[in-house]
Amino acid sequence: MTVHIDVARTIATINPALHGHFVEFLGECIDGGIWVGPESTVPNTGGVRTAVIEALRELEPPIIRFPGGCYADTYHWRDGIGPREQRPTTFNENFGTFELDDHGFGTDEFLQLCETVGAEAWLNVNTMSGSVAEMRDWMEYVNREQGTSLTAERAANGHAKPYDVQRWGIGNEPWAGGGDMTAQGYAELYRAYASAMPRFTAGILEPSRVLPIAAGPDGNKPLERVRWTQDFFAALAEYRVPPLGGYDIHFYNWNIGHDGDTSETFEREGWDRLIAGSLELEEVILEQHRL
Repeated sequence: MTVHIDVARTIATINPALHGHFVEFLGECIDGGIWVGPESTVPNTGGVRTAVIEALRELEPPIIRFPGGCYADTYHWRDGIGPREQRPTTFNENFGTFELDDHGFGTDEFLQLCETVGAEAWLNVNTMSGSVAEMRDWMEYVNREQGTSLTAERAANGHAKPYDVQRWGIGNEPWAGGGDMTAQGYAELYRAYASAMPRFTAGILEPSRVLPIAAGPDGNKPLERVRWTQDFFAALAEYRVPPLGGYDIHFYNWNIGHDGDTSETFEREGWDRLIAGSLELEEVILEQHRL
């Protein structure tokens, strides 16, 4: 397979936000990867691996999402703030990780990393084992400017100014690891979370400073991805429509069926298979746009 890029032929402008990244407590993505801790012999800046900071500055990711992924729906943000020696140790079973989490890398560490590398933050809300009240407290901690108890707590943890995070994902993969929900059931859950989000404005007539992002369908299932979107928006259109700042469609392009291919070692044939598989994404997008 040969890919030819004609830089002189412009069809449209791609929104830079489409080239975002995500970090998750999966394997050594965060613990042992991004996060080594301030006491580590690995060169670090406040516990974050210095080489990661340098690489991200070079990549210039427009958006980084945290804490997942499937991990988001078992994550309680309060586990990851305050003095690290006082944070609880929990167990992570997501994707067969089966490791202890000491929550050394939490909300403030992530958001300050985003500030350091110039990326916008996207926080994913726990809708499976969390609550609307927990989401509101997290948002207040992160974004509130006025002097509440939560803003005082944020200041005590080293960040007096609000982070002003605008993108808030409501759940993750609700059709599978996020609760095995139906589209209608998720739509009702989405209503509650999106409607309860603080606006962080000076007046009711000002546009909200937050964008609730709905979880879209399983893009790898051709029939289900169409029906899910149809059912979700049909349910959302009944009576009053809650705020909707985005729709997050999942699509995975795997090469795990070929043991010889890894992220660092692969043959040309393996790379061709990976590129060929990604071409389905165009049909997924067009299919959703036609609905």
